Amino acid sequence: MIQSDTSNEVSTTFDLGKTNVIKSPIAISAELGEGNHIIHKEIHIQISLSNLQKDPLTLKMTVHRSDVFMFAGTNELNIRKELKKYPIPISLEPGQTQNRTLSFIANVAGELPFPRISIECNNELDAVINSYAIKALPKAVLVLSIKS
Repeated sequence: MIQSDTSNEVSTTFDLGKTNVIKSPIAISAELGEGNHIIHKEIHIQISLSNLQKDPLTLKMTVHRSDVFMFAGTNELNIRKELKKYPIPISLEPGQTQNRTLSFIANVAGELPFPRISIECNNELDAVINSYAIKALPKAVLVLSIKS
């Protein structure tokens, strides 16, 4: 719709339609340890999870295996000769934030994909968390090689 008034000003209005806003139940962020990240040296990543809901949440965070990183710690458990995932349980009260520090060692140098993390909650929130909240994590980690 185009409107004109007597002062020769013209304003234009467009209907942009409607959109649904999806509110994530959690906020997630990652902070890489300071300094250079060097091949075969420990890299610390601090993961922060915040509950944005009015109800307590019980989450399970899983760090998935990767060919480019070794994990300094347990992310999987070998039970009866079967390799099973061992998720990290996290309980968050409303408004509470918890930090978890993960340690990795890079097997190669270069711009490496950030370790894949998934979070499980109840069925109705899983899709929102893994479709939207997880996208707030970095996409890559720069790892340098040092010549002897």
